[in-house]
Amino acid sequence: MIKIYAFAACLLLLGTTQATAADDSWWRDADNYYKGWVDSPDSGFQAMIRPSGLKSNSPSVEFKMILSHKTFCADKDSSYSGPLTMTVNDRKVAFGMSCYKNEWLNIYPSTAKSNDYVLKEFNHYRNKQVTFVVPHKNSPDWVFNFSTEGFGSLYSSIDEYVKDTVQ
Repeated sequence: MIKIYAFAACLLLLGTTQATAADDSWWRDADNYYKGWVDSPDSGFQAMIRPSGLKSNSPSVEFKMILSHKTFCADKDSSYSGPLTMTVNDRKVAFGMSCYKNEWLNIYPSTAKSNDYVLKEFNHYRNKQVTFVVPHKNSPDWVFNFSTEGFGSLYSSIDEYVKDTVQ
């Protein structure tokens, strides 16, 4: 009888873990407590936040989007860098692009001001979505979203981590 309850508890725990992992909310990286991720439900992008500039005078929380894009990055090495203007919740924002290992396309706010704007949009729209649009002249615009669910507490934790050491 105890084995049946233990097995049922394991199944319930497994089902809960799968449901949590399958939703659209932000989660912590398994290997780095101070890194967070969320999947876009309508694109292949993942969004990430993490500490940046910890050894500088102005550490901050950095936002980045990552997508496997072998077609675009196939002929670009890690030195590739390019500009991209997207709209984030209907406001134009300057981003930069880079490729990693000829596969991974990284898109990141190009300035501290644009990074702050994106982070504020995620904090402002709690339990909703932040919409990104890549406009195209001769084809439909590329529209994708990220959930803000769970962002606030994760961001606050990372933002506290980047502050000076309490002495």
